[in-house]
Amino acid sequence: MWKYVIAWIPLVFIAIVNGALREIYYTSHVGELAAHQLSTVSGIFLFGVYIGLVMRRWPPRTGGASVMIGLIWLALTIIFEFGFGRYVRGLSWSVLLHDYNLLAGRVWVLVLVWVALAPYLFYRLQTKPVIEQDAIQRIAPFLFGLISWIQMPRTVQLDDALPYAEINGYKFHTEIFGSAESTPVIVVHGGPGGDYDYLKPLRNQSKDYRVIFYDQRGTGLSPRVDKKSLTLEQNLDDLNAIVEHFSSGRKVKLIGHSWGGMLVAGYLSKYPEKASQAVIVEPGMLYPESARACVKIMKQSLSIADALALARYVLMYPFISKEDGHEGYDYVMTKLLNRNKPGPPYQCAGQAMPPDTIKRAGYGAFSTMMKPVMDNPDAFTDDLTKRISRYRGDLMMISSECSLIGYAYQQKYHLPKLPAQTVHVKAQGMGHNLLTLNPDWSLQTIATFFKP
Repeated sequence: MWKYVIAWIPLVFIAIVNGALREIYYTSHVGELAAHQLSTVSGIFLFGVYIGLVMRRWPPRTGGASVMIGLIWLALTIIFEFGFGRYVRGLSWSVLLHDYNLLAGRVWVLVLVWVALAPYLFYRLQTKPVIEQDAIQRIAPFLFGLISWIQMPRTVQLDDALPYAEINGYKFHTEIFGSAESTPVIVVHGGPGGDYDYLKPLRNQSKDYRVIFYDQRGTGLSPRVDKKSLTLEQNLDDLNAIVEHFSSGRKVKLIGHSWGGMLVAGYLSKYPEKASQAVIVEPGMLYPESARACVKIMKQSLSIADALALARYVLMYPFISKEDGHEGYDYVMTKLLNRNKPGPPYQCAGQAMPPDTIKRAGYGAFSTMMKPVMDNPDAFTDDLTKRISRYRGDLMMISSECSLIGYAYQQKYHLPKLPAQTVHVKAQGMGHNLLTLNPDWSLQTIATFFKP
């Protein structure tokens, strides 16, 4: 067994090389957290190559011996890492334990798991080409004990404490502010696949109106559904059901942001008599030509950093606790939406969304309604402005100075398609998320518009 103890020593030097690679190359290109996660992957690969060579050169006699080797290497690795870090480098215990905080995206624990398991796995690969079913059954409880450490917020389907409105047999996660006697203002969030939480500064209108927020079907904290019901048409029908449920026969006021602005425009085209006033903020696409322009702009704004971010979030998929079966992909999309990159292409310089703005995204909604359009803009065949000229109420479009789909884009592609009474307001010094980042200006602008 002593030769295996000695064989552990090169793992230290491999770890040092991997750490140097992280500090010199990874961090400068992708940031500290992504560098940590990438170095975890490269560390597992490099350790795997070396451990495979050791197991081939000195194959253990039995499976039990290979398990013992893994446990010894695990113990030596932990002793070295914490002993060297604490008593040689002088690091605090909190700093040393930081890399093991899975909730913060620190995944170094996977390296320790790999060091412990690799000798046995290589032993089995060398002795039998396929791991026997009973071996899998013995290992499975240990492996599953390592996962399901990250919890996603439950939907109203699984959490009875959440507020909801059941309409036509579906439970929409909702929050309502203001008197039931006041005129309803229905807020339609962005996406598809976002939630309404980032728009809650608009609740301050509740002194004058009944402000209603709802998570759209299959996203936010509303229940997940079959993809067949995740369509643009269903979203418009849902918005009408929300209006019917809360309006008591009165005309409502609507506020839609981004994707929500698209839905509001489509709603005014389909039900022009049910709203008295509406505000749309930077809709991405309203008809096929603007869909092609929008997708082109969005693709130009993507970078290698976005791809690396996606990769590191996907790495966390096995660690997501799953109840409704959608948590894993929802986690990945939630993290992507919450990246909060400051400045361009959607915000002004120095502006960024607050952390964790989106509680839980709905990947199914995005992948069904928007991803096909991103892959092929010609897939967007709807004209959400086709009959909008029938709408006789007040309409205001707000567009920002800094967003790529801001004032100039809206002026070129969307304003000519909207009713003649549309007021187009430019938000100077603001970006796409002005309703969140500039609430005072937004509330004042909307309040002035809504006043009879």
